[in-house]
Amino acid sequence: MHFPFPWSQWIFLNEPQTIQALLVDVDPEKSADFKRGISALAKDGLFTAEYTTWLQERRRIAPTMTERYVGDLHRIFEEEGAHLWAQLDKAARSGESIEMDHAFVGTLFDITARIIIGSKCDLKLTADIATTLDEAMRRIVLPPGGDLLTALTPAGRQYRQAFRRIDQLLDDCVQQRLQETGGGARKTTDLLGVLLEANAEGVLSLQQVKDQLLTFLVAGHDTTAHTLSWMAWELVQKPVYKMPLQQRHA
Repeated sequence: MHFPFPWSQWIFLNEPQTIQALLVDVDPEKSADFKRGISALAKDGLFTAEYTTWLQERRRIAPTMTERYVGDLHRIFEEEGAHLWAQLDKAARSGESIEMDHAFVGTLFDITARIIIGSKCDLKLTADIATTLDEAMRRIVLPPGGDLLTALTPAGRQYRQAFRRIDQLLDDCVQQRLQETGGGARKTTDLLGVLLEANAEGVLSLQQVKDQLLTFLVAGHDTTAHTLSWMAWELVQKPVYKMPLQQRHA
């Protein structure tokens, strides 16, 4: 895929065998363009880490992804799923229109936040995350130093404001948990507890803790939410779902 710039060319892979050959057999370094873009979100997260650092931090985070731990999270999914269903049911009864992608994004973001930091976040944070993702994409396609150009634009100012709000929220979460635990000893099984334990052991700095939290908040909700939106779209194209509700149950 060629962008209208001489310095940017992308290749998209969608065959599992080809992807495996690239990631396992070749194991290339992450491109400078990619790292420059993702640094708009998290400079020291798993997205940008080189293999040795990635492996160390991935192993540290692994306990939060075990079958036993994930199996204990069903209550969060059930509660947030029930909340979404109640919204949809109320809208269906009143004839109100619902923007499904927004609804799925909100639900998945609440689930992700509860799993990662143990509580919900203001849904407005999803807009700030979208703003930072836009900046990341601009930095990827622009040449080195392009972030200095975008910094002078309204979009650059919006990005800085959004990132400050995200950073402040994560900082508040970290500081509150440190006060609750008396310095980082893990008393919960969420990702924040695991990362603060690594901080107490001197493995991760607090900035790295925040970068990992942001990485998982970003990666943990929007892709799944958009997939559910397209799934819903495909379902409602089926003839049975186009029937009036009364006729469908007849």
